[in-house]
Amino acid sequence: LFELRKIVEPSAAALAATRITEGEVAALAEALSRMSRSSPRSGAWLTAAVAFHQQILAASHNEILVSMWPAIQTTIRWSVRLQMMLPDLALASDPVADHARVFDRIAAHDPQATLTETALLTDAAYADTLSNMRRIALAGGGPLRQGGPAG
Repeated sequence: LFELRKIVEPSAAALAATRITEGEVAALAEALSRMSRSSPRSGAWLTAAVAFHQQILAASHNEILVSMWPAIQTTIRWSVRLQMMLPDLALASDPVADHARVFDRIAAHDPQATLTETALLTDAAYADTLSNMRRIALAGGGPLRQGGPAG
């Protein structure tokens, strides 16, 4: 799923940088604002992150890329739920700052920089997810042993 996300999302974000409307920029800014007010281990964070990434795909105005949303959403929900399972969260980077850089590039209508920042964001999410999976496994498996994160 992360490989699919890495292929789809940076391209969609680059298109969004050239096609996004003022209303879509405002919706993306609102989702980012909600992320900044939430803990990455909370349901509010998950809801805001999902809205942010869904808005990017929608702003691409490309029906085929938008149709990939269920797979992208599954990846985001799964990785954030892993974060929520950990008693203490240690992320490789600041996810709000990472998302803010993507937002800034989209709002500046810079497709190449948007593509790069979105790829970096996806790589960071993947690295954090792998790290979180290892930490959960070392702690005895918890819910992973029972078929995955709840929800």
